[in-house]
Amino acid sequence: MKMPIFLAVGLLALGSCNGGGSGTIVAPAPTPTPPVITIIGESRMLSGTGAVTLLNPVREIGAVYSYGAGGVRIDYQQGVDWIQSGTGIARTSTSKIPDFAAYTYTRITGEKFDFASEPRNPPVTLGYSVYVDYLSTAADKTVKATPLPKQSGTILCAGDSIAHGAHTVASYYKDSDEQSWCGLLRKNLAGRFSVVNASVPGAALGSFADDLDTWLASKPETVILAFGMNDHINVESYLSVFERRLAKVLDRLAAEKTQVILVGFFQQNERWNLEDRVQTLAYNGAIRNAAQSRGLPFVDAYAAFAKASMGSEQFFHLTGDFMHHPNVYGQRIYYSLLLPYFLQQDTAASKLPDYVQGDW
Repeated sequence: MKMPIFLAVGLLALGSCNGGGSGTIVAPAPTPTPPVITIIGESRMLSGTGAVTLLNPVREIGAVYSYGAGGVRIDYQQGVDWIQSGTGIARTSTSKIPDFAAYTYTRITGEKFDFASEPRNPPVTLGYSVYVDYLSTAADKTVKATPLPKQSGTILCAGDSIAHGAHTVASYYKDSDEQSWCGLLRKNLAGRFSVVNASVPGAALGSFADDLDTWLASKPETVILAFGMNDHINVESYLSVFERRLAKVLDRLAAEKTQVILVGFFQQNERWNLEDRVQTLAYNGAIRNAAQSRGLPFVDAYAAFAKASMGSEQFFHLTGDFMHHPNVYGQRIYYSLLLPYFLQQDTAASKLPDYVQGDW
């Protein structure tokens, strides 16, 4: 006898809803909750009421703040001073957040300026930077450890005003390098490394080369060499001098069996009449080539700042002087590029203090 069609269909449907013919209907799996990570202190400069995009997808903004006289933190109110706008943030029309639209500097022609130190031109932009804490649905990055052979001893930070931390809040108000990338390494690697900051504002590679014997007397296990920003504004023919000097320094460090990390530099403000993007790229290329030819790590600050700038000029959101000194957030990007060489195992970015979540 044939089974009625409606009964056969019903049995087939019931069988398709159970886990093995038991007749128990299985409830659909719950939709997974998207992961949420916390982003701390991402810097942006705001103009008028225009929205500025943040680096990671925004779920909720928790705090917006800047630093005023004496380095005192100033917090701003949502709906009063700022609003969340899509993937970013915007000032309100009555906001107390400093409006970068009001910023001015002295021009020599068009947008170009001639740098002056007293009074400073262009004026510092430290007070225009706002820092944003927010929750993001971005995936928590796993930072891959690429440790150097020696994972203890002394790290010598050799560089210029960038390594010194110029125009960070701590440097400007307290004459401290604690917010520089070197200071952040010192804080977060304490216990395994002794970190010495040998950087000198205004220095070029030649000055470090001249004092190399003095610095090597302390027998550092690792030297982080971060020059180029002051070197590259020399005449075009100086590049060959820089390359020869860099080779000589690296030869000496190799003879001392000293670990070396070479650090590039970002694109400073091209409105400065001495800046030449071609030379910026050429010097970064020379540093990269020296690293590759010797099997040394190279930290590509140029590429990282380009990504973190979100389409703006590299210096704009990430400096404290409208020119070439990274602000607190910019220094943390340098630190984030360096940190993997001192990690002993792959680690979630959220577990690393001061690390900047990004596609570095």
